[in-house]
Amino acid sequence: MNKQCANCGVDLGVPTGVSGRVPAVAWMNSCHPCAEIARQMMELEQDRPDGKPIQIWRCRLCAGRRACRPGWRTRCHICLDERTTLTDAVLDGLADELRAQLDPEQIADLREVFQLSPSDWIDDVQAFELFSVLDLDEELLLFERPGWTIVAGDLIGMPWGPTGDAESHGIWSRHDACGVLQNVRRLPECATCEPEPGSRTHRARANRPQLLYLVSFNHPELGPLLKYGHGDRARVMSHLAGGAEIVCAIQAPHQHVVAAERNLRRTHNAVQVGPAAGLPLSFGRGSEVVPGHVGIALMNELARKDAVVVTSTFRRRHPRRR
Repeated sequence: MNKQCANCGVDLGVPTGVSGRVPAVAWMNSCHPCAEIARQMMELEQDRPDGKPIQIWRCRLCAGRRACRPGWRTRCHICLDERTTLTDAVLDGLADELRAQLDPEQIADLREVFQLSPSDWIDDVQAFELFSVLDLDEELLLFERPGWTIVAGDLIGMPWGPTGDAESHGIWSRHDACGVLQNVRRLPECATCEPEPGSRTHRARANRPQLLYLVSFNHPELGPLLKYGHGDRARVMSHLAGGAEIVCAIQAPHQHVVAAERNLRRTHNAVQVGPAAGLPLSFGRGSEVVPGHVGIALMNELARKDAVVVTSTFRRRHPRRR
């Protein structure tokens, strides 16, 4: 089975299992004539704005914008062309379906745009393009937020129909406060401005004090165990309440503590105990629990001047009540 052009359907003569060897336009395989039409359809509006690795392209026909990484090829989300081939199964009845979804005012507006008489209506191909407008608007609506202006997005599968693929060249918005263009698909807040009040992002918490800790627990069957992790004082106290004993606790900025714990996981992943009956509930699934003989030196992970040993604050100063 060979690759086919997503736009006109022609056989491209390259097996589907072979990577590359045909033009790719807007993520999809294309023949050279269709790729050339797409090239002529779009004009570059912004090239790497604010130093970002993205280009903003504008359709010469409808003025719609699409984001694309430099060096890649794209085309309009909406506009089809004279080579576009859509099956009857896709097109049949689309015009009537669209009219059924619109209210009288929207229908009148559409007739005015297409310069139609009261008795005329758009055809199925035009309806297909208008459904693309609705699909794109619904996608971009998910990323609207106060204080931001959406500039362009990238929806895989368009204009032939969205695939639902989460991968794309991003949704690019400009932050009104600083004017910097940013990909907001996975951006919780502006990466340039100061974190917003109450922000819980890693950037906002980077310099907040956090604990890197090590506790011990004597398991009735597995013997001595060690549990490392990071958190606040309440987190450590939950382990102690479950029967663990403090070994070491170091306070340092959140960003360094998180990096140190990540390094511990990489180092000791092969010897983790994992899920086991008899562990304190606070130990979870045992992913940071290792045999007691494993050497873990927390200070080696946080050999910084802003790291402070606070183990003594968790030592019991009074004997347990019996």
